[in-house]
Amino acid sequence: MENTFNNIIIEASLYCSDNIIIEINKEFIDFTGFTMNELLGKSLVELGAILKINSQILLENISSTYSGYIFTKSLSAREVNISLSHNMVTNKKMYTFVEKTNSRLSDKLIFVEHSFIDNISGVAVYSIPDLILLKTNQKYLEFMASPFNKEENSLGSPINEIIAGFIGSPSEDIWNTVVETQKTSYTKEFEFNDPIKGITYWDFTKIPIFENGNIKYIYEISIEITEKIFKNRSIHNQGKMIEQQKEQLEEQNTRLINIIENLSEGVMIADNKGKIIMTNLEAQRLFYQSDKVIDLGEALKNAKAFDMKGNEIPFKNFPSIRALNGEVVKNAKIFVSHPNKEYFEEISSIPIYNTNGDLTMAVSCFHDITETIEQSKKIEEQKNLLEAIIENIVDSITIFDNKGQHILLNKSARELYFPSSEQIGKIGDECTQSEFYNIHGDKIDLENAPARVIRGEKFKNMRLTVKSPNKTLEIDVSGTPIYDSEGKFNLGVLCSRDMTDYFKHEETIRTRNEFLNRIINTLGLPVIRLSCPDLKIVDINKKAFSFIKLLLPNVQSTNQIKDDRAFDLFELSRKLISSYDYSFLVSLIFVDSPIFSA
Repeated sequence: MENTFNNIIIEASLYCSDNIIIEINKEFIDFTGFTMNELLGKSLVELGAILKINSQILLENISSTYSGYIFTKSLSAREVNISLSHNMVTNKKMYTFVEKTNSRLSDKLIFVEHSFIDNISGVAVYSIPDLILLKTNQKYLEFMASPFNKEENSLGSPINEIIAGFIGSPSEDIWNTVVETQKTSYTKEFEFNDPIKGITYWDFTKIPIFENGNIKYIYEISIEITEKIFKNRSIHNQGKMIEQQKEQLEEQNTRLINIIENLSEGVMIADNKGKIIMTNLEAQRLFYQSDKVIDLGEALKNAKAFDMKGNEIPFKNFPSIRALNGEVVKNAKIFVSHPNKEYFEEISSIPIYNTNGDLTMAVSCFHDITETIEQSKKIEEQKNLLEAIIENIVDSITIFDNKGQHILLNKSARELYFPSSEQIGKIGDECTQSEFYNIHGDKIDLENAPARVIRGEKFKNMRLTVKSPNKTLEIDVSGTPIYDSEGKFNLGVLCSRDMTDYFKHEETIRTRNEFLNRIINTLGLPVIRLSCPDLKIVDINKKAFSFIKLLLPNVQSTNQIKDDRAFDLFELSRKLISSYDYSFLVSLIFVDSPIFSA
């Protein structure tokens, strides 16, 4: 702790400025065992934590001198006098540490040193009066809860921090009594409620150690006897405990049976010989048809089981029997026929083993899926019906996924797009057998239509020309995207209709009208074309319009009278002009051989 140089004693000391360590002498390093790098730059609080003195006093709170304990790097306690000098000019503080003479525990307690080394019983030394832990062995620390089960976390700490729940406990009262009476205390079978470990039992011996007639330390020997106490419990108490456990098990068993009995699924438990231990009501209804204790062979005697393909299941292949042979059976669907009723069931059976790995029982769970199967059949029938309708519908229907892969093409679609092959793959394969042209006669790639649908576009009445080796068709195509519940594209539908005959008929009508219009224009006849049956004006040529202007001078263009009824038009003109002029003009129109077409 101190060196002598030219008869000058150099004490262990350090300097700080603004509570930060800025200088440490060699004597302090030699005394504590710490290195310069471990201490320089640390705050006084951090240094106090390193020296484990903060539980006694904070270094910055020392005004002049203080006597207490610090701990070296090797966790050895040192009783020291700490003095403080403050240079007001430089604002530096110097702390000097002087070890008290003959104060080391290894010298004072040499007679019990072996107990720390033997580690048979837990031993510890506490300071008086603040009960700081100064020395201990590993056995003593094993009784402590984490993190105080390690020396570096417990040494230098007061007992009320080390022992959980110490304050206000009977243990605190015992310690206070030893300090006050300064007499050895023997505590047998002391019950301590540890918040972590629960109830534990101890034998304690607390021995005061005096120095110059005053109590200086308390040396404690602690032995945990919890296991011994439990072993020494009376047979009556053990029997009572066993009886209580038995009652609890019976209560739990009753509760478990009630739960199993009220499950919506059937439950059957059989031992490793096939004898039924327990079945609930649902299992009896679905399969076993009896509440008597029987074996699996008797239970299955009046019932027949079939797989979903209609093949009868032999007794040895029944799920419960397979489980007794060590096999795990999950979600086996079967059809069970009883003399009075038939069911579809889903069965899972598992083997149960004891701790030695021996199979002791099999547990089977039954679930009535008759309604689900019947519903599935209806759905399948509806699906087949829908597919038949789609297959035979006149329009061609094409359904594809988000990758452009065909999912469904009805008969009309196959005949339209794949007239010479049954191989149907992705959208665009149609182009290998037919060529497609838009309304302007430009050749196009049919992949463009599905791509538009996949992008979320909905379109109607896109006119295309399809040229295959044997025929040319005029079709009308509409596309619709279908989304899933998350709004993502799921499927695309293309509906195509063969409009060849319609467009030919329309072309014929258009040709006839053009021919008729040429005749009319050539002859210079006034013509008004009316719709039927409402007789609205659809079209009017120049000759007829010139007559209309005589009746209605305010009419400047044909657009003003289109979609008007002819009767209303003449009725209006009759009101606007005199009776004589009206009759004259109307007769003039009809006398000049006008042509009205509807």
